[in-house]
Amino acid sequence: MIPKEISELTALQALVMNDNTIEGPLPETIGSLRNLTDLDLEDNFLEGNPLLTLSSLKKLRSLRLSFNSFDGSVPSSIGGWNELQEMWMAGNFFRGELPTEIGLIGNQLCRSLLRPVLKIILPFETSHFVLMSI
Repeated sequence: MIPKEISELTALQALVMNDNTIEGPLPETIGSLRNLTDLDLEDNFLEGNPLLTLSSLKKLRSLRLSFNSFDGSVPSSIGGWNELQEMWMAGNFFRGELPTEIGLIGNQLCRSLLRPVLKIILPFETSHFVLMSI
């Protein structure tokens, strides 16, 4: 489990905790790490919807969440992640349509969303996508 006291690291810019067998949900306090630019939590046993917790992190450039037990929908607030260059979400249980606000982030993000083997994004309308697991 990631301790809620992590929020005390206010100058933290990169948090890499991949492949650590960490369990449980992300603490809500992680959303107060306003200087965080790189977050890698891949290959753990984390759960819940991290995107709601992380939506206030406007400086994120790289977000790697693949191969956990995350679930829920992708909130429209990710449209505010103007600095985001890559986002990896394969191997989780996200569901529903991608919000149209994802188009505000740019092509680099869309390419990184399309790459994961375990997730497919199918065009639904011009600016709409549907996120499905296979």
